[in-house]
Amino acid sequence: MGLVKINRPYAGLITSVVGTPGYCDPSYMQTYFLTKESDVYSFGVLLFEVLCGKLCYGYNNGQFQVLVPMWKESYKHNKLQEIIFDDLKQQIDQNSLKTYSDIAFKCLQISREERPTMPHVVEELETALTYQELYERVKLPKDYKKMLMITPEDPLNNIPVTELTTHLRKGTLLNRGNTWFSLNMDGEHCEMIFIAECLTSTASESPHYIRSSEYISRFAAGCYEPFGAEFRTHVRTQFLSPRIKYTVNLVFKNKSESRYIGLRYKLKGDPSNYFSFLSDEREDGWLTAELYQFTSEQRAVDLEIWFYTECCPTLLIQSIEFRPLEKVEHEVLPDDKIDMQLISESDTETCWEQKLPSDYEDIIKRSKDRVKWKTKKDLYSIFCKGFLISYGEEWFYLGKDGKKCLILPARGALEEDKWKWKPEPKSRFKEVADCIFDTFGIFCKFHSKMLSPQTTYAAYLAYELPDDYKSIDQPPPVQVVDKDLYWDSDSKVYDIFLRSPQTPVISWNEKEAKTFNPSSRPKIKGLPKKRSDGWMEVQVHEFQTRDTIKMVSTRLKFSSYDMSLKGITVQGLEFRPV
Repeated sequence: MGLVKINRPYAGLITSVVGTPGYCDPSYMQTYFLTKESDVYSFGVLLFEVLCGKLCYGYNNGQFQVLVPMWKESYKHNKLQEIIFDDLKQQIDQNSLKTYSDIAFKCLQISREERPTMPHVVEELETALTYQELYERVKLPKDYKKMLMITPEDPLNNIPVTELTTHLRKGTLLNRGNTWFSLNMDGEHCEMIFIAECLTSTASESPHYIRSSEYISRFAAGCYEPFGAEFRTHVRTQFLSPRIKYTVNLVFKNKSESRYIGLRYKLKGDPSNYFSFLSDEREDGWLTAELYQFTSEQRAVDLEIWFYTECCPTLLIQSIEFRPLEKVEHEVLPDDKIDMQLISESDTETCWEQKLPSDYEDIIKRSKDRVKWKTKKDLYSIFCKGFLISYGEEWFYLGKDGKKCLILPARGALEEDKWKWKPEPKSRFKEVADCIFDTFGIFCKFHSKMLSPQTTYAAYLAYELPDDYKSIDQPPPVQVVDKDLYWDSDSKVYDIFLRSPQTPVISWNEKEAKTFNPSSRPKIKGLPKKRSDGWMEVQVHEFQTRDTIKMVSTRLKFSSYDMSLKGITVQGLEFRPV
């Protein structure tokens, strides 16, 4: 170790240094050359010493013995358990062990060319550490065999405890194949119950199940098809973690390609109907719709949920899932402006000019007011803060990544005949628009030079909701028809939310008022965020800038599924890189 300095200007060094037996690169004894790969070999020996809990050499019947060859043979024949330090066997995660031993063995390759670089060794050791930290966070309960109803004949009974945690993280079938049980990264219990185990009544006397290669289910019977009818379920959990916030989700496939589902549902005895409008795709390809949130008091929960699928007749139901609530960040969007105080003062004028757009002089000519600066750093600061251009009809600025950004006022982005215009002194354009119709449209175009080339951009609508819209517990999504430049071109249809989706909270205290929490949805496009200036924004369009396109065009139509958009106030439309 340390015989070679990596920052030397030579690939190797001829030397008469003799390394410690066991640690020294075997190639040195043949070539008398040491390279940086020689230290990699020595480090691999050290890694095996840590794993085995002993030095790499010893004495056997008075004879000096190097243990490295024996360790390598144990690895190659999958017999690491025979050489690992005993106290480590019950504590190490199997994924961590494999990652650690794999990289240690690669360090011991005879050929220097086959040994990994030290940065790669560090990367693999960090991965092994991550596996181990996750393993130590996930602990099986003391009564796990009783809880999971593991019998002596059950295959799970033959899995070593050290491997069972890893197995349960991936998931396993329980309850005669009707329940899928798994652990999340925090060791909390996830439970998915097959729909056939839950059904109590359907519109037809014999429920229809589908099994096909297109809808592969982890449950043998396949998935249930309600054909747009009502169906009722009685869901009984057995394995939940106590005192954990859970979401109740419907897991399904949709024969329609639309993400809008319009599922209506209710709890037995509750007069209120609730709605789930959009679905999210899981890692396994199935879709999920969040129904409720609640805090578990014990492992067993008993719910009777009635479903009405008249607006979503193409659903194929697989299961009802109970998953620990993931933290949802509904933060205020950070300001995209660059903090000039964090930028080095030592940059030359040439460096500051290189940070500016190549056509910065043309952009300055378009400024509404005269731009004054003494140094290129001053000018760069002005570009980052932004300024009005095109006679005050556009706002230009540079984002944190140095890309061009553009903001259009409401009057420059909206179809003017559907809006009531009113002054707004706090707005950079001094004017905003109130929608006076049930639907509205956006149509705008500008020169592509105002944006950076070969960049993916998104258009964000900056808006404010009327009070009556804010009071709705579960507002439906807004449908956007993206027609781009030409009305006769193929249109894209997608959904956005002007208010974050809300999920009803189940309270076990009947006297408590009904409450809603923000839905635990992944960070998908089309969900609103609050801006640092107090306005809301939502992504409504995405496109790629190209050198061959001279004009950027955006043409969108907005309509709600079952309520008016009248009263929405729009400040403008912002274009910035995704």
